[in-house]
Amino acid sequence: MKVFLPVLLAALLGAEQAHSLVCFSCTNQQSNFYCLRPTVCEDTDNYCVTVSAAAGIGNVVDLGYSLNKGCSPICPAPPGINIGVASVGTHCCQSFLCNFSAARPAPPLRKESPAPRPSRTRLTPHLGRSPHLPAPRPLPSLQVRM
Repeated sequence: MKVFLPVLLAALLGAEQAHSLVCFSCTNQQSNFYCLRPTVCEDTDNYCVTVSAAAGIGNVVDLGYSLNKGCSPICPAPPGINIGVASVGTHCCQSFLCNFSAARPAPPLRKESPAPRPSRTRLTPHLGRSPHLPAPRPLPSLQVRM
């Protein structure tokens, strides 16, 4: 009986541990290399979350990058925010060590271009261009002074 109780206790604790979510975790790192530490999540945590933030002006000025990973009871939304000089990317998942990759910052905001209009011209088989278009003009000659 003395041996049975510790074995039963170990089995119950091991079974409880098997249902816990395991995520990679790190705080304020510059590289995913330093974010590969497994962490057993609390029972209330349902998500592995990766949040990356970057700031800068295009490829000209780099103001920094930060990567954070861990366990969370909720999945923060939206998946990405970009305000021009700064962006935040979020990725959530719900399986064993699923947050291996770094979330990418949100892509830059882009103006929606209008849908292309259908062409009203048609190519004529013998000329290769539409009769409705004006004839191409010759390029102006360039004069180089030395």
